[in-house]
Amino acid sequence: MPEFIFNGTAVFYGEQGEGVPFIFQHGLGADHRQGLAALSELKGYRLVAADCPGHGASICPDNTRMGFDTYADVVVALLDHLNIASAVFGGISMGS
Repeated sequence: MPEFIFNGTAVFYGEQGEGVPFIFQHGLGADHRQGLAALSELKGYRLVAADCPGHGASICPDNTRMGFDTYADVVVALLDHLNIASAVFGGISMGS
């Protein structure tokens, strides 16, 4: 599973499809697979979904404050990591 470093720890993510970048964030207690599974039939988009710190394979280090600001910072870091300048964004529950 691909990963990038955020705040000194690995954040894991998944991708599927090709086309316009579409960043989809999971709900509380879920992980990147939630969005990939829910949107598996989506055509024309490069679907990208990350495990927020404390979810899925991404641990939450002691120096990371949990919350929406942190989760938004993770998405920005993911965009930078993947060299994505613009994207469509979506999510469910906590990720919306």
